[in-house]
Order: sequence, then structure tokens, then C-alpha cells
Amino acid sequence: FMGLGIASKLLEECIGYGYKENFKEIKLEVRWDNNHAIGLYQKFDFKADGKNKDYLKMKLELSK
Repeated sequence: FMGLGIASKLLEECIGYGYKENFKEIKLEVRWDNNHAIGLYQKFDFKADGKNKDYLKMKLELSK
């Protein structure tokens, strides 16, 4: 299902919900070698926020 925009749509809905509910941020973890997912999150302005052995932590600030 890659390339169909499904993940982008789901992420848009999650981010929209976060704004609607006044979340300050959204955090997630992704395997550091999952370049497709990292690229998707970066497209939505998620920034690296730490890492451990297997995972990159990413965060999107919603309150500005």
C-alpha cells in the first residue's frame, strides 16, 4: 500500500485531532533504519528528539 497516501491521511487526522484537543506535542518512535517512515514524519515537521539503540524519537510541537 506504499505510495497511496494512506499513512499521510492518517497522520493528518492525528495531527488535526491534536490541534482540536489542544495537545502541546505529539511524540513517536520509529526504527532508525525506517527511512520511508522518517521521511513521512519529517514531511509533517516532526523533528528528532533523541534516540536509543533501535529507535529514533521524534516530536511535533503543536503549541507555538
